Amino acid sequence: RVIVGTRAFTDADCLGEMIQEYGATVAVGIDAKDGLVQIKGWVETTGTMAVDLAVKGDGMGMKTLIYTDTSQDGMMKGVNAEAVDRICASVECDVIAAGGVSSTDDVNALLSLGRDNLVGAIVGKALYEGAVTLRELMDVAKR
Repeated sequence: RVIVGTRAFTDADCLGEMIQEYGATVAVGIDAKDGLVQIKGWVETTGTMAVDLAVKGDGMGMKTLIYTDTSQDGMMKGVNAEAVDRICASVECDVIAAGGVSSTDDVNALLSLGRDNLVGAIVGKALYEGAVTLRELMDVAKR
């Protein structure tokens, strides 16, 4: 799978062509802070709402969206379930949540959204710092 980030924002025509040609092997990564799309490695915050970009990609046939709340990423203070819920409610494609997923409580918060298109979560710092184990996360996710 290839994950397209900044290009999804800066060149919609190219994104559309990639989705047409490569289908489900292209995932779109939307990084956002306070609901606004960030590009170029989170260096630049645009005036575009993440939900609007997600809807646009969904309309192009995007199959997977990786949504990262950059204000939560690596902070180990919890996932922004409200933002993930807004994204999931706005698109039909699969959504993978990232940013702040650092405990079983976060997995439970995501599960409690009840969104069929929320298919996964990315966990990083919490695993390598030992705050939670993969087994603990998987046990909660299987419920």
